Amino acid sequence: MRARSVPLIDKRPVRAAIMILTAVLCVIYFFQITQASARGVELKHLSERKSSLTGETYRLDLNIAEESSAHNLQKRVSELGLSSARNIEYVTADSHSVAVK
Repeated sequence: MRARSVPLIDKRPVRAAIMILTAVLCVIYFFQITQASARGVELKHLSERKSSLTGETYRLDLNIAEESSAHNLQKRVSELGLSSARNIEYVTADSHSVAVK
């Protein structure tokens, strides 16, 4: 019995398709790595900005606390020529009051 010969398939188109597929996958991978790197840099900048704004918020809170202290308020009262109130009378509304038409 003689062995039947199997027709040979031309492997060049298969190799070319594999090479093209590999090249496309490499390009896609390159773009993904580039995007991830860009996001990392942007995240770093945003983190630095957050730190800067947190420090600025802390300084502003200290400034607000300092400016609203009793000592500074008394100083401003005297600078503006205001005097402290004396003999304060509070007016209370009776439950029997009526309005005039």
